[in-house]
Amino acid sequence: MLPPDAAGFHRGTTMPAAPGDGRAVAYATDGLQAAGALVELTVPSEPGALEGADSPAAQAALDRMLAEVTHPGVSRTMHEQARFLLPARGEPPVLRCVETAGRYGREQVEGLLCAGILRGALLRLRVTMPRLDPPPADPHAFARAILAVLRSSPS
Repeated sequence: MLPPDAAGFHRGTTMPAAPGDGRAVAYATDGLQAAGALVELTVPSEPGALEGADSPAAQAALDRMLAEVTHPGVSRTMHEQARFLLPARGEPPVLRCVETAGRYGREQVEGLLCAGILRGALLRLRVTMPRLDPPPADPHAFARAILAVLRSSPS
């Protein structure tokens, strides 16, 4: 279901998602200063989870991703920047998202974490990239592109 290209990101390896049953698909942009992304589709831990961004399963998944990313490491510091919902206007929100910023070693980085329930699957999305001007990618456009493809795919 996931596209070969989305908002400048190119599809890479598909692997089992952890935890749970499902798949994870890696994406990356071209160039030395590339952005990386991971899209995971898994079975939610609670059967019959509420669809969309308001699902407790989606909130719990986003909280776990944020705790993992912001947990201080030897050479990593990350913090939350902003929260928002996708899609932003006109349709019910499917993804609950958090922008992050910080450092990996000396490198300033920024990221995007999103989670939501779509068609009975837990969708988790992560983007990480160096903080540059201009940025190597638009993580919001990537998340919207993935969401659009999944919403329009036949069940």
